[in-house]
Amino acid sequence: MSQVALVAGQDLFTYGAEGKAMYYVVDGEILYYEGAVPALQETAVMGRSEFFCEPVLWMKWEHMGRATARMLCEMILIDAPTFQGISTQTPELQAQISQLRFHYEAMLKEGVIRAHDIFEGSFELQMRITRQPAVQQDKSRKVLRKLTTTWRLPDVPSFRG
Repeated sequence: MSQVALVAGQDLFTYGAEGKAMYYVVDGEILYYEGAVPALQETAVMGRSEFFCEPVLWMKWEHMGRATARMLCEMILIDAPTFQGISTQTPELQAQISQLRFHYEAMLKEGVIRAHDIFEGSFELQMRITRQPAVQQDKSRKVLRKLTTTWRLPDVPSFRG
């Protein structure tokens, strides 16, 4: 994990760029404009305690729009290659990531969701994963418990003081 700050008007990423991290907004706001040629009106606004670009953690990702800071914005990012490297060393985590990728891709094919930097199908994805056999659910819970203690977001001091 690392921390990044953007000033008003600064792009975090642009359409077509390779996805390299998942983002968590600590303070400020990010405006998201969907598509190669974004409209004047933002598609979404991410504020404090919101996260986005989750699929980059479990699959190769290309951004589907542009994310720009509305104001001074502080974020924590989880670097995808580092996360994926850690996952290859933890078989239970690797299995969980495989399940996420499998169900995410199935949801795309079924038209339940569409590929988007702002993932809006997390509840459906969670429901699909928890429908696994009881033994797999127990393993998944142990992995998630381990992850939440390992990847707990720290209390990050604000750049503003």
